Amino acid sequence: MATNNSGNIRFVNAADGFTLGGGTTVRSLGVTGADMTFTGSGTATITFPSSTATLATLALAETLSNKTLTAPKFADLGFLADANGNELLILDTVTSAVNELTLANAATAGNPTITASGGDANVGIDVVLKGTGTFNLKGNATQPGELRLYEDTDLGTNFTAFKVGTQAADISYILPTAQGAASTFLQNDGSGNLSWAAASGGTTVKTLFSSPTGSYPAVTSNSFNTNTRAYVGMSTFPHSITVNAISLTVVAVNVAGTIKLAIFSEDGQTQKFSETTASISTIGKFTHTLASPVSLPAGNYYIALVTQSTTDLNIRVFSSIPSGTLDAPTGKPVTSGYITVTAGVMPTSFNPVSGITQEDARYLAIRLDN
Repeated sequence: MATNNSGNIRFVNAADGFTLGGGTTVRSLGVTGADMTFTGSGTATITFPSSTATLATLALAETLSNKTLTAPKFADLGFLADANGNELLILDTVTSAVNELTLANAATAGNPTITASGGDANVGIDVVLKGTGTFNLKGNATQPGELRLYEDTDLGTNFTAFKVGTQAADISYILPTAQGAASTFLQNDGSGNLSWAAASGGTTVKTLFSSPTGSYPAVTSNSFNTNTRAYVGMSTFPHSITVNAISLTVVAVNVAGTIKLAIFSEDGQTQKFSETTASISTIGKFTHTLASPVSLPAGNYYIALVTQSTTDLNIRVFSSIPSGTLDAPTGKPVTSGYITVTAGVMPTSFNPVSGITQEDARYLAIRLDN
């Protein structure tokens, strides 16, 4: 070991080295003619390992293992490389970034997670594809690909899943470009192009009569004079109709006044319309024109009526169904009866199983017109 003409320490032989205070030996590691240069001003301290080891350099390609990095910095568009030196993960710098991704592994039976995190209160994750590339959620030898959408964690852990079946070929669905109207559904043209269409029983009609059985039984009349009861009866509409007017037959006017009419979905959860009529003071046909048209696909509906104030009327209802014939079994919807309400107030929804008190002959005989 000697110095070169610049005053650097030179290892002349492969086994050259020197020992520092404390017993640390610095060797050439088999490199003959290598120089060791110390550059800097003032006093500098270099801490050598306490056991046999190799010091890393800045410029050479070296393999590091079992090193803990707390906050390594990468140049803009710097990358993590694979064993061949090819890009594995490119890191793109954003000026004054406050949001980031958090990666976490998982214990037994858990899934690793990718979490949006950062300084903002609401942080999402954007997946940007290149060219005509696609986002692929693939299956494996055990099951097909499955997409699960979970409910709010405050409400529970349930999910709605979409899963592919066993297919003979690829299938693509193209969604409509605009929102559909109320009560419409998605239909396929056979080539994967989806569009909104109105549901129907095969026919859209201009006039429709209510019926609790799908046919037209005999009628009678019943009194409607309690404004704390919304009287309801299920009716079957065999065809679709856009309703502009609703008519009923008044048999007796005991106290003239107004009523509120409404139609609900079969499950009672959707109110199709609810409107207050003009005052009814004469017997015979009474027609109420809706404020705006309402589209009703074929199906079962509840027709509801609640009197206002002291109104007392006798109105045509279907009567040929013997008492008790359509009584609901335990846990099933009640098809005729009343809902207890605040005076004159039509409910916005109700439970057909538990919300209706059974009472016969509350199936209103009405006519719907386009």
